Amino acid sequence: MRRQQQQQQQQQQQQQQQPQSQTVRTPVKVSDVNRVLLEICESLSRIGAKLRDNGKLKDHMSEIYESFLNRKDDIKAYSKKPSSMSSSLQTLAENSPDHQRMSDIQWSLYNLYISSTTLSQLLSPISPASLGIDSKFTLVPMYFKRTRLMEVCADVERAWNAVIMHLTLTIAHESSGTAQNVTKNLHKLAVATGAPDWDDLTVDDGRLLFARGEKCVLGLGVPKSYDLAFKAYTASAQCGNPAAMNMLGVMCETGMGREMDMVAAIKWFSQAAQKNSSEALNNLARIYESGKSVQRDPTLAYTFYLRAAELGSPDAMTSLGYMLEHGLGKDRDEELAVQWYTVAAAAGFSRGMNSLGGCYYRGVGVERDYGEAVMWYKKAAELGNPHAQNNLGICFEEGKGVMKDLVLAKTWYKAASDAKHANATNNLGYMLLLEKNWMEALKLFHLAWSLGSADAACNIATIYETGCNDEHGPLVDENIELALRWYREASEKDSTKAQIRLATLLTTLPSPRIHDAEIAITYLQKAVDTGSLEAMTLMGQMLQLGIGTPGGEPDLPGAFELFSKGALAGHAESLFNLANCFETGAGVERDYDRACVLFEEAARLGSAEALERIELRNSIALDAGSEMSLPRRSRLGTST
Repeated sequence: MRRQQQQQQQQQQQQQQQPQSQTVRTPVKVSDVNRVLLEICESLSRIGAKLRDNGKLKDHMSEIYESFLNRKDDIKAYSKKPSSMSSSLQTLAENSPDHQRMSDIQWSLYNLYISSTTLSQLLSPISPASLGIDSKFTLVPMYFKRTRLMEVCADVERAWNAVIMHLTLTIAHESSGTAQNVTKNLHKLAVATGAPDWDDLTVDDGRLLFARGEKCVLGLGVPKSYDLAFKAYTASAQCGNPAAMNMLGVMCETGMGREMDMVAAIKWFSQAAQKNSSEALNNLARIYESGKSVQRDPTLAYTFYLRAAELGSPDAMTSLGYMLEHGLGKDRDEELAVQWYTVAAAAGFSRGMNSLGGCYYRGVGVERDYGEAVMWYKKAAELGNPHAQNNLGICFEEGKGVMKDLVLAKTWYKAASDAKHANATNNLGYMLLLEKNWMEALKLFHLAWSLGSADAACNIATIYETGCNDEHGPLVDENIELALRWYREASEKDSTKAQIRLATLLTTLPSPRIHDAEIAITYLQKAVDTGSLEAMTLMGQMLQLGIGTPGGEPDLPGAFELFSKGALAGHAESLFNLANCFETGAGVERDYDRACVLFEEAARLGSAEALERIELRNSIALDAGSEMSLPRRSRLGTST
């Protein structure tokens, strides 16, 4: 007897240690639990009458069935009805005294999964034979078999509880996802119908609503949605928040998440401006300065810029300085412009720094100081301003304010070019052109042209006009037709240099075409209207020769007037041509003494032709009172 007890204890210890050594099996379908439940219920129905104490067994099954009834609706909602039940399970279910119970369980739990170590380890040994039931369901009346059956029922009950726990977690997870989807749909419905958001009805703080709009615009912690942002900004604006009003104006102006509506944009900007929003005032000024969807009004733009600047907007300060520098909406006041640039630059605004550097570079409103210009350009360039990076590159290329350094010049041009700055891309290409890196330069010129640089088109035309070669031969053949085409493209973009060169080529071609002279005069006049002294000189020479004039007759008075304008501005070539007019009496009364003075002035300003004329005059012995005039040469065709 004692030996049997020891053997039983050893068996129990081995059973307890066995699960620790076994690996955890894969998750088990509840269809397997159904099989166990059917087998146990069938076994219970056969052996229950032969057991004196089967109350505990029934208690276990009652617990399972009661929990099933309590969660039946959830189980049905989260389970899929099997297409068919296996014949063995169907037979067991139909022959079971608890047929209805087993059918419900089988219908509801067929596709659920559980991960129960205990159940996975107990499934394989559970069978009618292991429970002491033979194929004819006859009981082997042994005490330990009944004990084993009770242990199995307890294990199955624990497995069932694991199923219920898994079901609960599944419902909670899916309910959370459903709630999020419902919230999103409610937001979309509110936006579509114009109905207020539930949260908005309980939040009256405009700043919190504005912050919500900012999160929706940037997608910070919430799905990015311009519609929800617009709605939040609207609610914030209704609370009187000027920042929200300004953002509504920005969204309407740019068409951010909705149709562009400049009327609504101006309305929102105006409402925010009434509440002293510097950003809104700056936006209104920009609209009236550019005439975007409104009549251009520089005076009103200046007023708005001034108000925004007085409220501390560095952007408005810089724009105000620009208008004062160029006399837009207000009398020109370069010194006051510099003051506003200085305030904006002191506030760390890169555009203000660049503008201030430009004033020192050109000597506008202050004494010219290249060193000071470089300092401000460098500060703005280090803040990532591409205009300042390009200007700093020019300073290094020209050696103004710093030691000439072509490597640093290219470095700053490259930085600005990477930011898609058209002029910097063109300048970088021009430096490569000087290095005879033709193809790379041509590629950069095309890129700069696509970014809007008219000078780049002019440089492309120059390459086709002259062609380019390396040690292996021609890389780009000379093509005057392509050159004219690119000069015309640049001229249409108001490139003065291209307009002058195009006019020169059209009037000096070996085989002039019909209307070439008229086209040349048209483009050259555009350059003259910009105040180009070189264009005025070339136009005067063309009028002297009767090129492009009615009937081809020379217009000497018109030429004299143009030469006079250039001479007053100190243009050496205009002085030389004006001296020729006084010497020969072309369009003015002849005045040899006046001509001599003008020749000397032109030579002092660097005119090689004037210097040559003076040397020729000094080498010829002239009789007193002689009116002999020296030959006059026209530079038409060589002015580039």
